[in-house]
Amino acid sequence: MNILEFAKKMEKDGEAYYRNLAEITRETGVKTILNNLANAELNHYETLVKLQQDGIAVLLGSDILDRAKNIFQEIKIKELDPSFYLPQIDVYQKALEIEKQSMEFYRQKAELTETQAQKKIFLAIAEEEKQHYFLIDNILGYMQQPYRWLENAEWNHLDEY
Repeated sequence: MNILEFAKKMEKDGEAYYRNLAEITRETGVKTILNNLANAELNHYETLVKLQQDGIAVLLGSDILDRAKNIFQEIKIKELDPSFYLPQIDVYQKALEIEKQSMEFYRQKAELTETQAQKKIFLAIAEEEKQHYFLIDNILGYMQQPYRWLENAEWNHLDEY
């Protein structure tokens, strides 16, 4: 299996993983964020397909962190009572590790690619995977200490990126 085929499979697996997580998550804001992550993985897949077919592709920019910030602000305004099934945390920690591995994969493969077009796309996807890692890390923080996390008035944990 060549690099592009492997990367496409990895992105489809990521999409499925986030869709499954969204299905088992009871908190609607987090469910929306997970579906946004699944859509981002699908966008990566579609970009890789185009790259494979045409030899060139453009990765559309993502506003996933801004959308997540808005969702968490809405949760705070509505003063919702977040409830999580704590064993879910292990699943999110696995997602965190997957994002880290994806980011490293794309960075490494960018150095080994045959074309500048592949290198550019791989580095762009690596950057988005970094954002996904950051976002999941924040979801974990929210799950582990929801009230303290929501009380951060300046939302520094999302603005750091």
